[in-house]
Amino acid sequence: MSEFLILDRPDGVLAVREPELPPPHRLLVLLHGVGGNESSMWVFAEGLPADYRVIASRGPVVKSPGEYSWRPTIMGRRSHLEENIQPARDLVARIDAWAGETGVDATRFSVMGFSQGAALVYVLAGLFPQRLLRAAVLSGYPPRGLDLSTKPLAGIPFLVTHGTQDDIIAIEEAQKALPALEKAGARVTFIEEDLRHVVGDKARQAIPLFFK
Repeated sequence: MSEFLILDRPDGVLAVREPELPPPHRLLVLLHGVGGNESSMWVFAEGLPADYRVIASRGPVVKSPGEYSWRPTIMGRRSHLEENIQPARDLVARIDAWAGETGVDATRFSVMGFSQGAALVYVLAGLFPQRLLRAAVLSGYPPRGLDLSTKPLAGIPFLVTHGTQDDIIAIEEAQKALPALEKAGARVTFIEEDLRHVVGDKARQAIPLFFK
């Protein structure tokens, strides 16, 4: 896997890994969880097909030096759709601005997020379903007020993974999203492992195959 390049842009920091094969290319967006940054998700990109151009964005909210989030967090309270809409729109605007400057085709892209980043994946599916190719949701849940069952997700593959012992986000919260995704026509693969709030070996092995 080639190295990624950090871009300190006026609209936010991006990390970019260029594809190792000639065109055509696919685009994958990585979204970190609370306390992560643009370097946190690359471990999950190992083994991806070499035609992917991968970008990881830094969340706009500073938690502490080197640690960020996509929105302000309140421990013990689940987020609502309204507080995720602007971060999702800003993220897509950042991708589009970067793509316009570099000539990259970002008309449609795949996305993978962990925890709070996974919640943002669901919001992207709700706001921009026509732009998604594939979506991987790692240890996340759909924010309150988001009804994905009414969205045009027909044929879009979703990989949803969660730990049965997750003490941050109960697995039942992840499971609630499955009927809505299926009702919207998404093709859902669900993986659960006897783990806490982490991504296990079974899920890690499934990710490269999912994005194949």
